[in-house]
Amino acid sequence: MSGKFPTKILVATDFSEVSKLALRQAVAIKEKSGAELTLVHALENLKGALERLPAESRWKLVSGNIDEFENDLRAKTNQKLEEFLKSEQIQGVTTKTLVGKAAIELVHEVHAGGYDLVVAGTVGATAMRRFFMGSVAEQLLRTCPCAVWVTRPENVVTPRKILVPVDFSEVTERIVENAGAIAKLFGSEIILLHTYDSEVLSVLGVLDGDSSENLALLAKNMEEEVGPKLDELKKLLPAEVTVETKILRGDAATVINELQEPDDVDVTIMGTVGRSGMSGLLLGNTAEKVLRHSHSSLLVVKPANFVSPIGPPLVR
Repeated sequence: MSGKFPTKILVATDFSEVSKLALRQAVAIKEKSGAELTLVHALENLKGALERLPAESRWKLVSGNIDEFENDLRAKTNQKLEEFLKSEQIQGVTTKTLVGKAAIELVHEVHAGGYDLVVAGTVGATAMRRFFMGSVAEQLLRTCPCAVWVTRPENVVTPRKILVPVDFSEVTERIVENAGAIAKLFGSEIILLHTYDSEVLSVLGVLDGDSSENLALLAKNMEEEVGPKLDELKKLLPAEVTVETKILRGDAATVINELQEPDDVDVTIMGTVGRSGMSGLLLGNTAEKVLRHSHSSLLVVKPANFVSPIGPPLVR
């Protein structure tokens, strides 16, 4: 997704309750945008899957019919996906079963299928830090070549308010354009936020002490310097979208997370670092902190020059 409505959405499920919200979010986007939607499940534990198969299918495997066994397994999982959709009363969604490590296979599928948005579910706020440490969602955010929307159980499917932190880096315009696309779809309001850290500025020699007078002068200077830049970014948004701008002092991640609850933010949209090669493994310090303490759902946008450390599949 690059500022336009998504055309192909991939939603991952493990059949849990939280993955149902991810599916509902993806369906809501599909219904508003007319995008294609594919629901996938990745089979990682083939041994466990084997134990749940009928004796005839297990015999096919042990007798050497590996391909036939895998086809049986895919068919049964596809049936489970169809039943999952039926239980949620959802139609018009394609299903697919992947075999292998979930994050890797999902990225392979994005490469092969030309998806521009992946939607995945996650746990509640209290477990966010524990969840993101090594989770499939974290790996997707780091390595997936397209935008990734991570839903939270406590957030509504129709986002009413979107928080868009900007630092005027290379990915800023893409972030704002994506925010505009989502806001136009759902009639959401947008908060454009820029933060500055007085402690960092003091170390750099930009701020001469942290007296109230100096901080007031700094705030005035930041308003004069950053305000026009935010106004320029507002021009990238659809005219019908309501936009509020904020320039706040403090550590960026802390300000972002503290702003989410009192302002009833449903989705926070951020970007990753860009460069080339293995840079796809990095989210950036601010994004890392926000992701692990966020009170809202998250949409992470990749810069135009993003290079995933996981390439296209060799054979499909």
